[in-house]
Amino acid sequence: ASQGWTTDAILVAIAGTGLTFGMWWVYFVVPAADLLHAHRDRSFGYGYSHIVLFGSIVATGAGLHAAAYYIQRHSELGSVATVVAVAAPVAVYLVVVFGAYLLLVRTWDRFYAVDVLIGLSVLGVAVGLAAAGLSTAACLLVVMAAPAAIVTRFELFGHRHLADITAGGSRRSSRH
Repeated sequence: ASQGWTTDAILVAIAGTGLTFGMWWVYFVVPAADLLHAHRDRSFGYGYSHIVLFGSIVATGAGLHAAAYYIQRHSELGSVATVVAVAAPVAVYLVVVFGAYLLLVRTWDRFYAVDVLIGLSVLGVAVGLAAAGLSTAACLLVVMAAPAAIVTRFELFGHRHLADITAGGSRRSSRH
C-alpha cells in the first residue's frame, strides 16, 4: 500500500474542515443571544438542547474518523454507510440548532424552516450520490455543502430576517 496523501485523503480533509467551519457558522445564524436576553424564562430547554447538539458534533467527528478508515481501506463499512455516518449527525445538528431556535421564539419561522429543508435535502443528495457510485470523498464534499448552503442563503437574505425578528417580531418572516 502506498503511503502519503491521496486525492481522497485531501478531499476528506477539506470536507471535514469545511464541515466544521460550516457547522460553527450555522450555529451563529440563529440570534440566540438576543432571544435569550428577551426571554430568559426559555433558557432551560434551550440549554439542555445542547446535550443533543454536542452529541451530534461528536458523532460528526466519529463519522469523519470512519471516513478516514474507509479511504485507507481499514473499514468494514461500505461507501453509503460511511457517508451516512457523517451525514446523519449533521442532519441531527441542523434540526437541533433550528429546533432550539423554535424553543426560544415559540412560533413557526418559515425562513429557518427553509434552511433546515435545504440542509437536509443536500445531505440526502450526498447519500443518494454515494448509492449511485460517486466516490465517498466527493460525497463528503456534498455533505460539506449542506451547512454552506444555509450560510450562503443567510448571508444573502437572512440579515433582513434577523433584523425583523430581533426588532420585536412585528414584521415576522411570513413574507420571506
